[in-house]
Amino acid sequence: MPTGSPPTSILILSPAGQTHVARPRLGFPGKLGMDGSKVAQAFDEGRIREIREYCETDVLNTWLVTLRFLRLRGQISAQDEAVEHERAKAYCRDSGAVHWKEFVEAWEAAA
Repeated sequence: MPTGSPPTSILILSPAGQTHVARPRLGFPGKLGMDGSKVAQAFDEGRIREIREYCETDVLNTWLVTLRFLRLRGQISAQDEAVEHERAKAYCRDSGAVHWKEFVEAWEAAA
């Protein structure tokens, strides 16, 4: 396993300490529509489905950043990362959910 500091390119953070700035630079969709600062208002308005969809896509974005981090550290291969990307895209497409369709479209546009 490689030693030393992680590559700085994966650690691009916003002033709030979030990775949403890095995701599009890495070829991932990033935030789509909602962000964490809008969750409380959405909750107060009863928009629970939107919150759930935001959280689901945020988790997948985080997984994609984690995979890139592991690849840059030499812990997985580019092929391993590509296989995981295809599995994620297949899950999104097969779900039939609009937010996953939009996620894949944004991902492919960002790549």
